[in-house]
Parts: sequence; structure tokens; C-alpha cells
Amino acid sequence: MQNAKRQHQSEHSPAAGGIPQFFAFRFTPFALRNRLKSPSPAAIAGFRTGLRQFSSTYIHIYAFVVPPCPAQNPAISRRRRLFRRFLNGFTPLETMMTKRNPSHSPFGANKKFLTGFTLIETIVVIAVIGMIGTFAIASFTNSRRIRDLTASGQNMLSVLGVAQSHALAGDSSLPWGVRLEPSRFTLFSGSSFAGSTMTTVYNLPAGVEIANVTLAGGGTDVLFRRLDGRTGNTGTFVVRIAASPGQTFPITIDASGRTYRTGTAPVLTGTRVADTRHRNFTLGWSIEDSITMTLTFSNPPGADVVVPVVMTPVTPRATYDWSGTTVVGGVPQVLRLHALSITGSNTVLSADRDCRKNTKKLVIAIDAKTIATYEANCTTVTVGAFGGTISEP
Repeated sequence: MQNAKRQHQSEHSPAAGGIPQFFAFRFTPFALRNRLKSPSPAAIAGFRTGLRQFSSTYIHIYAFVVPPCPAQNPAISRRRRLFRRFLNGFTPLETMMTKRNPSHSPFGANKKFLTGFTLIETIVVIAVIGMIGTFAIASFTNSRRIRDLTASGQNMLSVLGVAQSHALAGDSSLPWGVRLEPSRFTLFSGSSFAGSTMTTVYNLPAGVEIANVTLAGGGTDVLFRRLDGRTGNTGTFVVRIAASPGQTFPITIDASGRTYRTGTAPVLTGTRVADTRHRNFTLGWSIEDSITMTLTFSNPPGADVVVPVVMTPVTPRATYDWSGTTVVGGVPQVLRLHALSITGSNTVLSADRDCRKNTKKLVIAIDAKTIATYEANCTTVTVGAFGGTISEP
């Protein structure tokens, strides 16, 4: 009986030209489904070679051969039914088994249950990963745009502050300003951008732009006045993301020269414009050959305090800048006098006097020529006989 069974199996093996009647494997391509129902010996040998190649790449394909047996064998009929169900629906291996009755498994009751993923499951997982990746990329791009927008807005505020600082300091004896353009902004010195010889360009990141510029007097230049830092170009504009106009960094410029993000106006902590008094005197004569500047401080009921100052550099001079502190009645008096321009026939002299640091009446004279008299209240200034005309910068 055993010899007859071995002979029956050998006759139907692939080497003997037999045709196996049953295959079970992990994934069944559609193109091979019908061919496997009646395979030829050559197809079987080629398919086994393919199985070995797939296995080497970790695609688990399982195959087993069941030689023909009597039709009345219930185990063979059950296996064929399970295999037919597998082909028709790409059913995963685990559905081919009944856990309550392990003997129904085509691998035998004593074999370990093999699990894996079906083709549909794999496709679904790949699709989900793709969707998550798409959302992640979109979120990263948006966060980068917001970062560039915020950095550009802060940089803009910083450059506007630098322009005002240069103007307050009287650098180059010129006003300072910032020109606004869609893709960049430019720091410049001078009363106009067109005539400026000193500029610094700041380019905006790709995708960020300046828009909705609304300034008093029109135009796109914000100009800060020399010495007091005020501006007549009040207004607003926005730094925004070009692809998303709703994402903006709005900026406001007020008359005092303050620049800030709209809606976040800084609280004033002092009265710089009211306390620090800047006066310009257009003398109508030149100090290029002058020798002595005299400061006379009143100190009632005591005697006046007279401070002679030797003027430098030596004559003929093209510049003049003096600053110092004089103690009068135990109270320091701080003053700065400097020439904005000196020519052979005229001089523009600027006096900086902070009311918080000056409480005494002061008379300023050069070579006994009275330029101006400051009262003790600091705000009242009288032009002397040689003071020319007075103006506030």
C-alpha cells in the first residue's frame, strides 16, 4: 500500500511530468490566476523558480503541492474550496483557517499559523502614509512662511529705527529715511532718495512682499528729520506673504517718528521732544576765525558763573563741536553747541539743551557777540543781536 502511494506521488511530481492540482500562495497576480487552474509542467517549474526569487526579496510566497487523490477524500475537497475562495477574493491567509478547528488549516493542525498583509491592505497603508506626508509638507511650508514674515517685519522695524537714530544724532548733517519697494527696502541719507549718495539695500525673502503703502504726502519714502527724529510721512503699510495676502505684519509710523507693529503702540515713558530742546541759529556771519565762546549762567542771589571756552580746531575752521557740563549753585548744567555748516560768510549753529538737566538762565556769546539767551524755564529762548534767525529742526 505504501509503495503504491509513493509511486502515485512520483508519477504526478513535476519531474515526472505530473500536474499538481493545487497551489496556495501569498499574493496571486490576476494574469496568472486562470493559468494556475490547469498549469503545464514547464509553467510549474518556472513558477517554482519565480517563487524562490520572490522569497529572496522577503516577499513571502508559500506554495505546496497536493497530488491527485480519490475524489471522496474530504480533506482534498476542503482544501480546493479554500483555495478557490483565496483566488476569487485575495483573501488573507488567516481567513483560510478556522481557529476553532485548526484541522481546517491547509497547513495541518500541528503547523504554526502564518500571518501577513494582503495587497489591498498594503495599498491602503501606502495611501494613508502619502496623505500624512502631504499634510506634513504643507504644515512645514506654512510655518516657514510665517517665520520669514515675522523676521522680515522685525527687520523692517529695526531699519526704520536705525534711520531715526541717525537723524537724531545728526549723522552727516542730513535727514535719514527708508524707501519701501515691493521686494526690498533701502536705508538712505539725505532729503530725498533720488539724491542720496549713501544707501543700504535689504532684500526680502522669496514669497514675502511690502504692500498697501499709505503715507502722508504720498510716495513710498519715510523721511526722519535731523535732530528731532520726527517725520511728516506718517501712515501704514504691511509686510505680507505674497501667496497668502491674509497673513500680514502691519506697521504704523506716527508723527513723532515712532514705528511699531499696528495695534502694539509702545507706551511713552518720557517726553523726549518736550524735554530736549534743539535750536538752530543761522547767524549770517562766519565763525571760522572766531576765538572764544562765552557761557554766562545766572545764579541768584549769587554772582553769575562765566565760562570762557577756547574754540577749536584752529582757524580757519570748517567744523565746530563742543559739549560740556558746568556746575552752577551745586546743579550740573549740560550743553552742546555744534556747527551744522561753516562757510566764509555764514554759519548754522545748533544748540542742544535738555530741560531736565538745565535749570539756570544762560547767555551764549562768541567773541562778545550775543547769540541767544535761554531763560531758567528752558523753553523760552531769545535771539541775540548776532544770533541771526532761529528755527527748530
